[in-house]
Amino acid sequence: MVCAPYSVPAPRLRKHEFPYRNAASAPGKAAASKDAQLAVAPAKPPLENGKGPPQLITNWVVRDVYDGIALVESPRGSIEVAPGEIIPGAGTVKSIERRGGGWIVITSRGLIEP
Repeated sequence: MVCAPYSVPAPRLRKHEFPYRNAASAPGKAAASKDAQLAVAPAKPPLENGKGPPQLITNWVVRDVYDGIALVESPRGSIEVAPGEIIPGAGTVKSIERRGGGWIVITSRGLIEP
């Protein structure tokens, strides 16, 4: 009898377990120069004057939603977020909504889609 191999899901990281909250706290980055810190411009909110469509955040995707908590993933890893929590680089989560057949996360800087 041949059994199909199974895969073990990767551990899910909660917000407080995220390895590095910002680049300055990563090992080897503590001595970053002031010029490197000034080179990063802060992202603007998607709706400055309430005009135009919200910005699509492309470096995060929604993987799953359960009990009001969204599992979002970026190239650096996955985190679980609820409204009011901060997604690094995407802003504060305003709401988690079902649109069409999938879920989206609305943040202060735009939308995260599947």
